[in-house]
Amino acid sequence: MMKHGHLSHVRLSLVLIVAIFFSPLMIEKGLGQELPAYAPGSLIIKFTELAVDQKDYRFRIEDGRIVTGLRNVDILGTRFGATSFNRFYFELFDPVEDRKMGKDRMFFFQFPAAADMENIANAYGNNPNIEEAHPNYLYYATITPNDT
Repeated sequence: MMKHGHLSHVRLSLVLIVAIFFSPLMIEKGLGQELPAYAPGSLIIKFTELAVDQKDYRFRIEDGRIVTGLRNVDILGTRFGATSFNRFYFELFDPVEDRKMGKDRMFFFQFPAAADMENIANAYGNNPNIEEAHPNYLYYATITPNDT
């Protein structure tokens, strides 16, 4: 009985050693696959204060495309095939402070998965109604944390 318990500890130790040494490699390399730099087809956009204050500014979906009421933004959406949008923050935790930071003006725009997100981000970023635009970058753990 004692031998069996000792053997279980040895097996567990070996599993932990393998996990400690090889998991960073598996995470970093994605188990042999190239990991994407950003979520396919996902763009984060922050509108300018002036844009959201325009009387025509209003988000909706018409005929399967995003309409913001801002003509030059809507043209980009049609050009690149924007299909849906969501608020970046569903709830503002400190509404006064969050609005000062512009969190209420941030959105996810979704495009076809194969779209060139860097090109789309540049086009939106050069639009006068957009304060900033960038692909929805993904971050990966590259090492196993030592929380002991």
